[in-house]
Amino acid sequence: MSKFDSSPFSEEAKVMLAGFRARVLALTKSELSLRRDDYREFAELCTLFLDGVEDDSIVTFKRPGALHKARWMAKLLYSINICLLDKYISQLPRGTITTPQQVAKVREFVNFATLLYSEWWMTCSSAVDAPWHDLQLVHNLLKYKTVSPNVADSALRASKQHLSYLTAEMIPLALFSSVVPMHERRGLADKLLSIQPVAPSGGSTVATIWNRIWYLPNPVPNR
Repeated sequence: MSKFDSSPFSEEAKVMLAGFRARVLALTKSELSLRRDDYREFAELCTLFLDGVEDDSIVTFKRPGALHKARWMAKLLYSINICLLDKYISQLPRGTITTPQQVAKVREFVNFATLLYSEWWMTCSSAVDAPWHDLQLVHNLLKYKTVSPNVADSALRASKQHLSYLTAEMIPLALFSSVVPMHERRGLADKLLSIQPVAPSGGSTVATIWNRIWYLPNPVPNR
C-alpha cells in the first residue's frame, strides 16, 4: 500500500511532520474505542495511512457507499483509500478511476487531512477545548506552508469564512479546558475580570447574569 511519505520534503518540514504524525497516531489510538461508523473508519484509515498499524494486524476496507453532501466525510474516506491503493489503481487502464495528475492532487489533500485536519476534527466535540484547538489549527496551518503553501493558504481562506461563530461568549469556555496551559487560563481570567460589563440605560440584567456566571466576590452593580 502507498502510505505517507515524507522524503520529498525538506529536513525542517520532516521534523514538523513527524510531530504532527505522532500526535495524530496517539489521538487515533485513544479515539478508536469511542468512535463508530464513518468516524471510526476515518480514524482507522488515518492510522493506516500514517503507518501506525502493527505489522501483524489485519487490514480491511469497507465497500464504498453513497457520495453526497449529507455524507460529506465520504470524500475523506475515499480519498485516503485512493492513496492507499494507488499501486493497484495504476495497474488498471488509464483513467479508469484517476489520472496521474489527479493522484498527485489527491495525495496532497490526504496528507493535509490526515496530518492536520484529523486532529482538529477528532477533538472538536469538546466545547471547552474548541477555542484552543481552533487557535492551534491556525498556527499549524501557518507552519504547514513550509510543506504545501497552496494547501495551507486554501485552508486558511476557508477558515476565515467561518469566523462568524467566534464570538466573545466563546472565550470563557477556555477557562474550563484541561488542554489550555494554566498560565494561559490565568491570563485570560485576569483579563476577563478586568473588564466591566456595560448595561443599557435604565438598568438591565446583564450585570446580574455576569455575576451569576462568574460568582464574583464583589458583584458588578447594575447601572
